[in-house]
Amino acid sequence: MGQFSKRSLPAVQVLPTSERYKPIPACEYFENQRDVAVDSRGGRFRVYVSGFKEGAKPPSILFVLLHGGGMAALTWAQMAKV
Repeated sequence: MGQFSKRSLPAVQVLPTSERYKPIPACEYFENQRDVAVDSRGGRFRVYVSGFKEGAKPPSILFVLLHGGGMAALTWAQMAKV
């Protein structure tokens, strides 16, 4: 099989840590955000909405995308731009 030398690999720009993990503002991807209460003890979760206006007729197709928790609250942000 072929072998790679260091000279044949493309240069990769590595951002400083402060830039790699910089928070992404939700307003760049979504039109609205809401906190939904889930119990009487103050439990809640955040919902981001795009492409749907208050009082408008519900869309014929609705995507509900759930991320796995942790530090990636905007996991599906790029999907909202499609």
